[in-house]
Amino acid sequence: MPDKTKAAFWDAAKWYEKNSAPFVNKKFYPEKYWPRIEKAGIKSFKPTDKELKDFEEKSQPVWAWWKKQVGKRSGRKPSTWL
Repeated sequence: MPDKTKAAFWDAAKWYEKNSAPFVNKKFYPEKYWPRIEKAGIKSFKPTDKELKDFEEKSQPVWAWWKKQVGKRSGRKPSTWL
């Protein structure tokens, strides 16, 4: 991508992370989305520590690919969306 286009995408993503993502993840999902999912009869679960460790190990190839796509600095950045 041309530098100007890339900069526009990064600026938009930063704005979204700061302004929209907190609302979506802290208000919309818990108050609207997940209650509708549960009402529809779809069950959710909390993974065990063992399941989380297994997922982390098995997802390493994807994380490695992702870091190559976005760069190591962005690829290691913890998400503030969760």
